[in-house]
This record gives sequence, C-alpha cells and structure tokens, in this order.
Amino acid sequence: MKALVTIVTLLGATASAAAAPSALDAWGRYVPAFDLKYKTQGKNMVYVPQGHFYFMVENAESDDLITAQYFEGNKPLGEPLKCPVTVEEIAGTSAKLAVTHNCAPDLEKHGLARAGKFKVKLGYRQTAAGKDFPNLAEYAFSTVGHAGAGGAKEFHVDYDFRLGEAWAHLTSDGNLNLFAWFKEGRDPKTTASQGKMRCFKGDKKFEFSEMTNSRWAHEYDDYAKTKGDPAKVRWTYQYFFPAVGDTRVWMKENPGDYRCVYTRNGEVERELFFAIKDGAIVKPKCQAGDKPVVAAPPSTTYIKQVVKNAQDLPYDAGAYGKAALFGKPGVAAACGF
Repeated sequence: MKALVTIVTLLGATASAAAAPSALDAWGRYVPAFDLKYKTQGKNMVYVPQGHFYFMVENAESDDLITAQYFEGNKPLGEPLKCPVTVEEIAGTSAKLAVTHNCAPDLEKHGLARAGKFKVKLGYRQTAAGKDFPNLAEYAFSTVGHAGAGGAKEFHVDYDFRLGEAWAHLTSDGNLNLFAWFKEGRDPKTTASQGKMRCFKGDKKFEFSEMTNSRWAHEYDDYAKTKGDPAKVRWTYQYFFPAVGDTRVWMKENPGDYRCVYTRNGEVERELFFAIKDGAIVKPKCQAGDKPVVAAPPSTTYIKQVVKNAQDLPYDAGAYGKAALFGKPGVAAACGF
C-alpha cells in the first residue's frame, strides 16, 4: 500500500509541475484583439465588445475552454463566458496554441449605446483533465464614439496604445519577420506600405523586401467633418521581412546589436532595436522568468521601437506608455528599453 501511495504522489507531483497556461501578448502575426459585435437600433449602434485570445498550453485539447468575465468599469458585463478553442502547433515548444475568436457577452441582453472603459479577466479550463486556471490575464481597453452615416452614433475600440509596440518573430521555416503598428487614413502619405525598412549592424546593411503586408487591422469611417466620402481611420499591424536568403544562416553568421530603420516620405520615422546571439534574438528581461511581464512563445520577441517623426494620422503618443499591451503601463521600462 505504501508503494501505491508513493506512485500516486509522484504522479500528482509531475502533473502539478506542468506550467500553467499562458495568455499570449503575441505569437508572430497573431495578437489578442477586441472589436465590436453590434446591431443597429433606430439608426444608432448598440454593441458589446468581443475578444480574440491566444493561450500557450501544455497538453491542450480541442474541448478545452477559455473562460472570460467582461466588466464595464468595475461592473460585470454579462455572465462568465466559456469560449471554445481551436488548437494549433507552436514551433520551438512542446506546448500548443489554443485560440478563441468572437468571445463576447450576449448582445441582446447586454448591448450598450455609450462609450466606455472595459476590462476582461481570462482563465483556462482543461475540460477532460478537470483543471481550472482562473485569473491568468486581464486586458483593459476603451471604446470611443464617432459619427456614422446619416447622423448615426457609432463606436470603435481605441487602438492608439498600439503605436510604439514592435515584435521580431522567427517563423517555422526560418524567416525573420518584424512587426509594428501604424495609423493610416485616406492620404497615401499615411500608408505604411509607402515606407521602406532595412537593418544595420555597424556599417553592414541588411535589406528588407519592398513588399510589406498588414496582418491585422481595425478601422472605422468617420462622417463628422465630411460630406460624401467619410474620413477613414485604420490601425494596422504591419510586417516586414528581410531579403537575405535563409535568415537562420544570416543570424548565425552575424551576431551583435541591430538598429532597423523605417523611412517614409523622405524621413527616418521609426527605429527598431534588437540583438542576435548564438543564432537567436536576445529576449528582453520582461520575457524572462516563470511569470514574465510580456508573454510570448520562444519564436516571438518583444523589441524596442523609437518613433521619431510619425507620418501616421494624429494619435495619442502617450497612450503606449500608459496602456501598452492592453493595460501594462511601464512595460518599456520593465523590458529595459
């Protein structure tokens, strides 16, 4: 009997030693996001926020759940949610990616017709294993009103806090991508694809492809100051990739400190900084430890960005420092940037 007890105890210790699920701040081109599920009532918008969340989970199963409780201010918005996941592989780790989309309170019961400040508390449930991991993450965001067509009142999520955020990601086939956020309008000068990226290590230059793509965008049309065509406002998560052949070979052969320059409309607009050591991008201190400030898989690294002369639509330049990554003030300092 003592031997049986010992075996059971050891098995329990092994299970409990497994890392808790982690709510990711980014996985390459995928980032947590919120948009609005809405309907029209009269001529105005009625909405609830809906989230798109990514968790890194050991032993993730397709019948697992991401649990969510929304709040408007400090008041619960709707009931606790159980949002189903899909499961994908993550390069460089035995853990898997569990994803849920359109995780939202009931629109018919809890629809809002006002701007607000929101937060959502997230947990994870491994259904078959009978394990609950509550309070794994909390995201905060705001909605703002704008003028819709015909005098309608509409709303959007304010993403100005994204401008300042940047990532480096090594794909499963060995390509390096750089990601940064932009705020675009109808003026072509604000379009991110008009710019050019290249990186320098000392006096050595690495060119990037002329092509760049948006991997995520949030946009709305504002009729407040126009007749006919509305003003277009669009936050876009843009990625850039080098034209250097196999990135893994380049990284092994070229360790050191890198400064990447994004130019647009004849100006040096953004600078990105990172270091390469032993064929990999060096993680900042905010991604270290059992409970990192910034959560991402091994392939994705949070990097320093300096916005010097933004050609974007006007935005709140202080929002990143106050609310980066959905409510992490001071994250740049925590990372050593």
